[in-house]
Amino acid sequence: MLSDIPRDALLRPLTRNEVVGMLVRLTIFGAATYYSIKWVVEALDPTQKQ
Repeated sequence: MLSDIPRDALLRPLTRNEVVGMLVRLTIFGAATYYSIKWVVEALDPTQKQ
């Protein structure tokens, strides 16, 4: 898998746009994961009022 990536792409520093894009994607992914787990737990909670 890593052999497909050029070596210079692995060694060069990340640009500001790449860092911002990565943070945005991680934030969106984290929020989606949090709310989906919260939704599933609330849906399966037997003590919750109907």
